[in-house]
Amino acid sequence: MKKTLALLLAAAVAGFSCGALAGVPSQAKTYQLGGELDRVRLRDRPSTNGAVLGQYFGGVLVEVLEQSGDWQRVRIDDREGFMMRKFLTAEILEDDLAYEGVPGLVDYAGQNDSLPLYDRPDSDSGILAYAEVNSLLRVLGTIDDEWLHVRCDAQQDRSVYGYVSGMGVTLPDNFSSYVIDTGAASRLLELKAEPSADCEAVGRYFSGTRVSALFDGHVNNDGWEKVRIGDTTGYAPSEDLDHSSGGTQNFYPPLSKALQDSLPLFDEFDGTEAVDTLNQNEAFSVLGVRGERYYIQIETEEPFQYRHGYVRKEDVQDVTRSASAIGTIMADQILYFDAPEGRFIPSGFIAPAGAKAWIFGSIATEGQGISSKYIDPDDRWLSCSVEIRAYEEVFAYVPRNAVQYDQDLEYR
Repeated sequence: MKKTLALLLAAAVAGFSCGALAGVPSQAKTYQLGGELDRVRLRDRPSTNGAVLGQYFGGVLVEVLEQSGDWQRVRIDDREGFMMRKFLTAEILEDDLAYEGVPGLVDYAGQNDSLPLYDRPDSDSGILAYAEVNSLLRVLGTIDDEWLHVRCDAQQDRSVYGYVSGMGVTLPDNFSSYVIDTGAASRLLELKAEPSADCEAVGRYFSGTRVSALFDGHVNNDGWEKVRIGDTTGYAPSEDLDHSSGGTQNFYPPLSKALQDSLPLFDEFDGTEAVDTLNQNEAFSVLGVRGERYYIQIETEEPFQYRHGYVRKEDVQDVTRSASAIGTIMADQILYFDAPEGRFIPSGFIAPAGAKAWIFGSIATEGQGISSKYIDPDDRWLSCSVEIRAYEEVFAYVPRNAVQYDQDLEYR
């Protein structure tokens, strides 16, 4: 039987609140270590050679069962093992329970709208509750590369402890969304099955593709990040991921379109039954390659809401490399703003020769709005964020022939 929030809080109050007491304390919590995502290992015996039963974040409440030298035998929910004494503290505050572990966002549940919470880290075990997509969990720790030990607070006014698939939960907001940036438009990121350059790739993805950062059991700061791209999980080199937030992307995924009137769309890279079709006029972004299919992103009528799926390579226009979004101002250039009457007017800003221009798209004529998310060689204007001085940028319109960029990356 899983503990509820009320039961665990009662246990904490019944224990001690701070300071060192004689004998073995009944309650403790894991230290908040150097980094927010650092964890304390739970082992099957009081030795650093013991098998790891789980790795727990700072602030997780534990029940201390006994002390053995530098180790303490503890229970976390239904999981027992040994933790090093130096990574536990008896200083428990009244609101510690509410903030134990770290927050995780449920943002993927396969074909359903909710993520099952199991009573053991096994999909064949009993289901205790369901966590809705876009809800928050408290992630206590990682059991292995596939399972998380969590607390779910939004189930019929009670908190339930259990285990969920790590594929369905992303890191906290400030860590959760990365953009692939390999540093070269022609080089795709190879998503590995394991955190090793020698491991086989499970897919190859273009720069500019957004990925979701996942919790997992491998060592932090080892140069690899576990990520999910659609329905595919794997490990990406940290150096190929842009961790900054709110910045301008250096690359965008390439566009493509169907070579036939009705393009079959599959929900899996090896799916045999099409779930939808696209018409020949629909352009879409190609995020990556898995097997003999492209993984694509299709715009919807809702802003920043997309459909995803797989299409056969032979059914679409050739895709060779990512589209770059960076150019250089060739000579001192007046920047233009959009006037209410639909024409461009001088902004009063001048971009110096050599200034960077982050290109968002191209425009055929004034007042038409962005006609392409990339550079159409027939368009006259570019929509850019232009560097006018160090650490200062202006969003403006620039004549296309005033910006130097890799013309091989134009969308044709």
